Amino acid sequence: MSIELFIPLQPKSPNQLLNMHWSKRAKYKLEIQYETLVAKNMARIYGRPLLSPVRIDVEFRLYRSVELDYDNAVGACKPFIDALTQQGLIPDDSPEHVTGVFVTQKRGPRAERGALIRITPEG
Repeated sequence: MSIELFIPLQPKSPNQLLNMHWSKRAKYKLEIQYETLVAKNMARIYGRPLLSPVRIDVEFRLYRSVELDYDNAVGACKPFIDALTQQGLIPDDSPEHVTGVFVTQKRGPRAERGALIRITPEG
């Protein structure tokens, strides 16, 4: 049984986050946590986290002319994975609990921008 969540926020690259004021960065992370909570409730997911280990597939739906390069795309996943941990969807983001994070990117219209996150138990 896999879980699929859509978080309607444009991902920010690590370069963008490093150049941001700390208060704006904190607000961005809180916004991701809030949207993750909303997506979790819309999917009617309650109770304990998934059994470990899990695989996380992230599909960024971008409203940009240029895609992120691979290392920035992987780095942009961190706030989203931290939100999954905060909301109790995964027990921890350590290698013991997460076997891999796989990122894809797709350009599309503004209304479809965000992150589609699929959490699949391994084994």
